[in-house]
Amino acid sequence: MLARQLAVLLIVELDQVDSAKEAAATSGDAALERMISLALKTADNISATESLELADWYRSLSDHNASPTGRENALKKARDAYQLFLDKHESNDAERLQAKLALEQAEAELRKFEQRAAVLPKAYNGKKVLLIFSGKELEIATTACRQWNLTFEVADRFDAYKEDYSDFHTIICGSEKMDYWGEGERQAPKAFSHINTFIEAGGHLAVFGTWNGRHMDHLKRYGITTGFNHCNYFAPVTASTEKLFLGNEHLIPKDRLMRSVGNFACSAKHTVLLRRGSSPTEAEKDPAMITLLHKKGRITFNLVEPSYECEVPGAAKENYWLIDVTVSWIARACPE
Repeated sequence: MLARQLAVLLIVELDQVDSAKEAAATSGDAALERMISLALKTADNISATESLELADWYRSLSDHNASPTGRENALKKARDAYQLFLDKHESNDAERLQAKLALEQAEAELRKFEQRAAVLPKAYNGKKVLLIFSGKELEIATTACRQWNLTFEVADRFDAYKEDYSDFHTIICGSEKMDYWGEGERQAPKAFSHINTFIEAGGHLAVFGTWNGRHMDHLKRYGITTGFNHCNYFAPVTASTEKLFLGNEHLIPKDRLMRSVGNFACSAKHTVLLRRGSSPTEAEKDPAMITLLHKKGRITFNLVEPSYECEVPGAAKENYWLIDVTVSWIARACPE
């Protein structure tokens, strides 16, 4: 099992087919070994039928929990193999039609990556993201920033004594990191003043949840108040959710599982990115994720703890995908 996973990782993420062949040899997976042997063939030595088989295989790898970079790599390989099939297969039949459609779909997805690459270099004028995360959430967040060409620094908690955030365009804090502001003198409004100055000067504070929405009092100045009602699902809001998810649709749970560990309301003008869901098909009126402008800056807020599992029988799923989606959305300059 590990040998097979290593082989797929080498192919999709690193484009090292030769190395993957060695790993696959110990996997006991004859089908994987065969596909790698086809991938190593030259355009002159591979048949039309084999090219189509290889293209479909690469296309399937682009959907199997690959990173954005891995998806792009696999889609490029699929595109090239579909084109090779069309060059070799002269009959105007159903097989050719299906391959042509698959090629068009792969090219459409690749254009999204090209659009992403065009936006990132000029998005934030060389400033960085401050990631306040721990554990697996930190791993997911740093990987996402690298994939989206966002430079970053890491901290394990906020710092009430840090005065200057001018090197950053965004601060993202993970599960329970807002608990820092629930102790002693940090509860006083002035303790949060440097973060508020950062926001008012044009910075973006993106906040993930704390249990029952605790220790979010500093966000009341932005109209955000929290409660303790949990839910296990999200519901999309047509236009804003499409922009939030753009390019990451493969990461989104098809059953709409997303555990919010509290509820909230916002009295300030805001955009709802996601609503709470009472089931996979039923939306609630209350928001699950919002973004709002404040002076020159922005606050984005949800009460999801990404590392916390949804309490749905047979669906023990964490919500790490929301970190990927949020970083991607921020990298694309937060379209609403």
